[in-house]
Amino acid sequence: FFLKDKRTAIEKIYEFIGKRRLGGIRRQASVLCVKGLQECLDNSRSGRQTNLASHLSYQFQNLTRGDSFLPEQLQKWKHSEKGLHAGDILMIESMAHEAMQELGYETHMVGPDVEPVHYTQLDLERFAADNAKAIEEMNDALKVENPGDFERRRLQADILTLQPVRLDDWSNERICSDGFGISDEVLDKSLNVSELTHTNLTEGRRIQWAMASQKGYYPDDRDKQNQDVASAKALKDASGNTIHCFSVFDGHGSAGHHCAQFAAETIHSTFEKQSHNVVERALERAHVAAHNALVKNEAIDSSRSGTTATTVLFRPDNAMVISNLGDSSCIIGTRTADRYVGKELTRPHNLFQKDELARVKRFTTNIMTLEEKEDLTESTCGSSAPRIWHEDPEKSPGVAFTRSIGDEIAHDLGVIARPDIDEIYVEQGHFIILCSDGITEWMNEKQCIEIVSMHDNPKQASEALVKEARKQWQEHTDYIDDITAMVLLVEDDPSKPDVVVGERKTKRAGLRRSLAKFRRRLTIRKKRSQKKVLSSQ
Repeated sequence: FFLKDKRTAIEKIYEFIGKRRLGGIRRQASVLCVKGLQECLDNSRSGRQTNLASHLSYQFQNLTRGDSFLPEQLQKWKHSEKGLHAGDILMIESMAHEAMQELGYETHMVGPDVEPVHYTQLDLERFAADNAKAIEEMNDALKVENPGDFERRRLQADILTLQPVRLDDWSNERICSDGFGISDEVLDKSLNVSELTHTNLTEGRRIQWAMASQKGYYPDDRDKQNQDVASAKALKDASGNTIHCFSVFDGHGSAGHHCAQFAAETIHSTFEKQSHNVVERALERAHVAAHNALVKNEAIDSSRSGTTATTVLFRPDNAMVISNLGDSSCIIGTRTADRYVGKELTRPHNLFQKDELARVKRFTTNIMTLEEKEDLTESTCGSSAPRIWHEDPEKSPGVAFTRSIGDEIAHDLGVIARPDIDEIYVEQGHFIILCSDGITEWMNEKQCIEIVSMHDNPKQASEALVKEARKQWQEHTDYIDDITAMVLLVEDDPSKPDVVVGERKTKRAGLRRSLAKFRRRLTIRKKRSQKKVLSSQ
C-alpha cells in the first residue's frame, strides 16, 4: 500500500517537515541552493541516511533501488502462488485499516462496501503463533543461505525489544552530529598535499610554502568536483623584477570549478600586461578584466557561477601586497617572546559590511534572509545571512557575497569584481595562511595560527589545517565543503647569513608595528570607500 503511493507519501513528509529538515538548504553556501521536490525524492534513494540504512538489512537495501522496485514488489505480492491472496489482504486491512486511514493510505478491500473481519482473541493468538513459526523457519533457512542477513535480522529483533527514548533536543547541531558513514581513510583519498617548496624572494630572503586541498563531500552529489584552486606563480613587473604570486580561488555554482581555474589563469596573464602600472593598480585591473572576460566566455556559464580571489604578491622591497574579493582569507602570524600572535588581513565581502550594504542598496532593495523571504522562523530553521534576491524568482541568485568574479546575474544587483588591496611588510619568521572559507567557516584566525605554530614546516601545517577543518565540518553539518589552505613561511636564506635583506634596516621590527600601520591604512581606506560606494569596477 505504502509502496504504491511512495511519491505521495514523501511529498506529504516533505511538506510537513520542510525544506531545511530534508537538507534542502545549505546555510553556509555562497549561492543559496533550495532543492526542488524531485531532487529530494531522488535523494530519498541516495542520501546519507538511506545509504547507512541499506547496510542494516536486505529489506533496507530496497531504499536505494530505483522506481522499478515498486512494480516488481507489487507483482511479487500479486503472484498466484507466492503472493498475497484476497484473504491475506482482507486480514491485514481488517486489523490495520483504522491506522492506515489516519495516515492517509487508501485500503484496497475494507471500506464502505466491505466490512472488516472481527477476530477473536483466540484468532489473534493463533495468528501470532503462526507468524512466530514462519519467522523461525525463515531464520533457520537464512542461517544456511545467508548468515550475514540472519545476523542483521537477529540484531533488529533485539533492538525492537528496547524501550524508546524521547529526544527533546531537535537543534540542527543535534541532527547533524550523527556521523558521516564515510571514514577518514576514504576522505584522505581526495586530499591533495603538495611537496614543501623553497622560493627565493630577494637576495638573502626566501619563502617555504606548501598547500593542501580536500575535495568536498556531498552525500547527494558524490562526483562533485573540487572547486577550490590554489596557485603559485612568478610574474614580472614593468621593470623586469620577479614578483612571486600566491593565490586561492574558491568557486561556487554549477560551473564554479571552471570559473576558479579561468580566474587564476586570466589574472596572472593580465597582471603582466598591466605591469606598466604600479603593482596595486595592475592587480585591481587584472581582477576586473578577468571578470569581464569570464562573462563573455561562451564556454563557461557564469550567470550563477563565480569565484572568490585572494592573492598575495611579494615585492622586491619585502612588502607583501594583499588582494581580496569574496570570503576567502589571508592571515598573518609570528612568534613573540612567549606566544604566537597574528591577525586576519582580509575581510569577507558580505552584507554585514556597512559600505558593501550601502553600495548594493543603490542597485536593489531586495535584500533579506531566507527566513524573511519564506516567512520562516529562526526557531524552526536557525538564522542565516542576509542575501541579495532578484525580483524574478527564475533569476534570483540568493547570494550572500557582495564581490566576486563571475556571477553575471548578481553583478546586475550591485556585486562587483574590484578587490580590496593593501600591503604590509613581512620579515623573518612571519607566516601567512591563504585559505578558502572551508577553513574559516568553523575556525577563527587564532585557531588557525595555533595549528600552524604546532608544526615544523608549511607542508605539515597546511595538511593539519585542512584535516582539522574537515573534522569541524563533520561535527557541525552533514556535508563537507571544499577545503584549501596554503601556508607560507618567510625566512632568511641560511646560505647567505651576511646579506642585509632589503632596504629596511631593522630585520625584526615585529609584527605588532606592521599590523598597527596596516590598521591605520585600513581605517583611511574604509573612510574613502564610504565616500565612493559607487566606484566603477
